[in-house]
Amino acid sequence: MSLRLRTALIGCGRIGAFTSLELKKSLPIGWLPYNHLDSILLNKDLFDLIGFCDIKLANLEFLRKKFKDKQFYTDYRALIDEQKPEVVSIATRAQDRSEIIEYACKNGVKGLYIEKPAARSLKELKIIKDSIIRNQVNFVYGVQRRFMDLYIKAKTKIDEGIIGEINEVHIGFGRSPLLWVHPHSVDMILYFIGSTEIDYVQGSCEIAKEVVKKDFVDSDPILNFGFVRFKNGSTGVISSQTSINGMNASIAGSEGIIHIFANGSKMEVQLKKKIKNSNYSKLLSKDYFPSTKTSGTYAAFRQLGKSIYSKDVSPYNILDLEIGHRMLFGFVQSSLRNGERVRLNDVNENLFISGRQGNLYP
Repeated sequence: MSLRLRTALIGCGRIGAFTSLELKKSLPIGWLPYNHLDSILLNKDLFDLIGFCDIKLANLEFLRKKFKDKQFYTDYRALIDEQKPEVVSIATRAQDRSEIIEYACKNGVKGLYIEKPAARSLKELKIIKDSIIRNQVNFVYGVQRRFMDLYIKAKTKIDEGIIGEINEVHIGFGRSPLLWVHPHSVDMILYFIGSTEIDYVQGSCEIAKEVVKKDFVDSDPILNFGFVRFKNGSTGVISSQTSINGMNASIAGSEGIIHIFANGSKMEVQLKKKIKNSNYSKLLSKDYFPSTKTSGTYAAFRQLGKSIYSKDVSPYNILDLEIGHRMLFGFVQSSLRNGERVRLNDVNENLFISGRQGNLYP
């Protein structure tokens, strides 16, 4: 292995390489750099960016003007075969991801940054899971909140027990599409509850009849409500609660509640304190704000690079990746069956969700 990890970017669109000025202005503290390219460049002590791949020549031509000493490809196989990267960042549309991941894992890549969703079916997910495990590849997944300051602080307080036993994690993300948005939601539920032992899920989605053909759903269903029952008694809830700017998350425990507002702009910890010589309690509340300006994407890349150098465990857990996808597919299966409870092992292996919104895919 060289002094820095040879790194290639596959998929050079909005998430891969180009963050608009309009989006930058809308993001709270702790969300920049937003795209993969800027995060790789900011981690220049760990990564040596060697090349780009995209099927759109316009994206490559724009990058070529800025990175004249790099290599440019329209075929990811040629990039991997010729440049032999140690790390590959995958920010393509979902329809290409499982094949790229499989090929990268088989051909010497040691680390992957995988955008969400990783898969559109459990069959695609199995290809990804088997490839990563068989080839012992470290990876991170594009659900960056668990790598962000306030979410990490919240998790630390939960693990310290200050809000007691977790009763419920509630995620509010507005009326949002399943594959485009809710990989973030299920990841936060798994992260804060700290378990993958799930009893069942239920879901209510907006799915037009004409887009469903047997096991094929040719859309990205709007998730109105998702419910997750864990075997430890905790619950996870995803609602269409309106959020001012991104995700709101609430973690309710037996002794208090943690609220994280507007994509990590602010955290409020509410605790109950028993009043002396009384059966009543009073509210103690404290606000927290991000203490670091760098993003979860930057931090995820950094953890990935360090884990490869130190031969440590992968920064993201393969079981969380699988369970998170099973939850998403389970919501849709439940909705198609009038809200019935679905156990994760009973999620239809043939269910395929295209994620299509008009002519765009996640």
